[in-house]
Amino acid sequence: MKLSDLQIFLDIVQAGSLSRAATKRGTSQPNLSRALRDIEHRMSATLLNRTGRGIETTPAGEAFLEFAVTTLSNYQTLVD
Repeated sequence: MKLSDLQIFLDIVQAGSLSRAATKRGTSQPNLSRALRDIEHRMSATLLNRTGRGIETTPAGEAFLEFAVTTLSNYQTLVD
């Protein structure tokens, strides 16, 4: 797992949808969707449910979100 994977996941959750996260990241929605599928495949878990209104985190997604926030925060502390 790369730090960029954690940031992608965090960006999607914070944006509330793949399309808004793609716009924020300056990429296409299909590219971001592919990246999310890769992350979920490596985690062997569904992290987000896609809804008509955006996304919702699954229980596994909530745990991964906590991991991502903590890891990215710790990393930022180390490099500052």
